[in-house]
Amino acid sequence: MCLGLGSLPAILLLFLLRLKTLEPINVPIRDIQTEVQRVPCLGDAVRPSTRARLFQRRNIRPILLATSIAIFNQLSGVNILLLYMLDILASAGIGLSLEHTYSVLISCLSLVTTTLGMAFVDKLGRKPLLFIGAAGMALCLIGLGFAIPRHFAALWYLSIFALYNAFFAFSQGTVVWVYLSELFPPGVRGAGQGYGSSVHWIANALLVLVYPIMQHASSVRTFYLFSLMMALQIGVIWLWYPETRGTVLGAGVSVRGREGSG
Repeated sequence: MCLGLGSLPAILLLFLLRLKTLEPINVPIRDIQTEVQRVPCLGDAVRPSTRARLFQRRNIRPILLATSIAIFNQLSGVNILLLYMLDILASAGIGLSLEHTYSVLISCLSLVTTTLGMAFVDKLGRKPLLFIGAAGMALCLIGLGFAIPRHFAALWYLSIFALYNAFFAFSQGTVVWVYLSELFPPGVRGAGQGYGSSVHWIANALLVLVYPIMQHASSVRTFYLFSLMMALQIGVIWLWYPETRGTVLGAGVSVRGREGSG
């Protein structure tokens, strides 16, 4: 039953893929052409080339940005907490039936906050959302690491899980896929997004593989390590990540250089 329910989002996505995506935004072709001519060098950037190669010198920066955001997405520990949520709740003394109930409620909360993230990603920008998420998740992970050895009440764990998933869905869970689509110019955008997605899931597989070893050594230190990674991400975002809100889709950071990195 639980595994079968996973097919519903895929079926819905298959239906949504048939919908038209350009007409609702109602952007005249003339305006797009004017914007292309306004941005220096963009005219050359938006001419896709079937021979364009992703791994070349001018794409180094977007490749490194895609790599970092994909890896940081996993070093937040989100998939570890999702996979081991029931175990952690069980260790807090919550019964099996309540574990599943709370897991579903937390997942529903994540869906709501993901929708909010989609609504605010263009209003607030990519970097502010990443700042908010990384800071919030770091505090939640510290709280979890503090609670485990002291055997806090079950409500504490539930609150942490709910807040953590809300922060992730509002920020990393939304921004990573938007960001990957905006880092690369059209000639290599598909390959770039594929590369970023591959790094994301390879990092996920490796982390899930080594987590039991880390947990056996010290689950508390593991959560503190994840919180440290989120603090490190805040610094990397501040110093290095460009803000891509309001830029022409597909210009790519390789074309803009450091323009708009504030």
